Amino acid sequence: MRGGRGLQATTGAAWALAVALGAAPLAAAARQDNFEARCEQLADQAQILVDFDDSPVERDDSRSLEALKKLAASAASPHHNVLGLTHAKTSVVISLAARFLTRADGQVCAVPSVKIRLGFSEFQVYLARELGDACRRRIVNEHEEQHVAIWRTHLHAGAQALAPLLQRELARPFYFDSRREANAALLAQVKAQIAPRLQQLTADIAAAQKTIDSPASYARVDKRLRACSGAGLSAR
Repeated sequence: MRGGRGLQATTGAAWALAVALGAAPLAAAARQDNFEARCEQLADQAQILVDFDDSPVERDDSRSLEALKKLAASAASPHHNVLGLTHAKTSVVISLAARFLTRADGQVCAVPSVKIRLGFSEFQVYLARELGDACRRRIVNEHEEQHVAIWRTHLHAGAQALAPLLQRELARPFYFDSRREANAALLAQVKAQIAPRLQQLTADIAAAQKTIDSPASYARVDKRLRACSGAGLSAR
């Protein structure tokens, strides 16, 4: 998890990577005189697809302030109560298949087809059980919903942006000395293109979450909490 301050409306971020390798749908021998030309034609058949798989948020209102503070661990601020907590762990699943052409001397060209799913392996919102007052619970929940929205909008936008970038980088022939080399090296090529873009997406999400967890944001929420009727908890 990573966190901010105040309500401790923290967000956890990690990419859980799973890779599924598909069998090559095409393997053919190619004459040496038209090998590269045929490989370029094969590139027209490459498919690069990136989808965002949304998930429902699991909600838990049963944990105490102290339990949420422990759940937030080092992200929690000692100067604030942990009234609400948003935790997300993202996942990326890569399915890779390839079309191959093999020249008489054993050289191989491979054109990948890649399907990527961005989604959540964990997605939870916690509200402290001490928030018995409906007014305070609504305010804290609204704050957490902002975190939830950032996760969803950024992952959806990230999936849309990733597809054309990978199309440009991966929808082409890759050349190897042998089929054995191609099987391992092609996956490495695909992951090398995806990894830095996922890192940037993670950084963008973290920056957006900080705007929700800013001192000014917490001050506004705290003011609203104090305006609820009766004595009760605040973000401070």
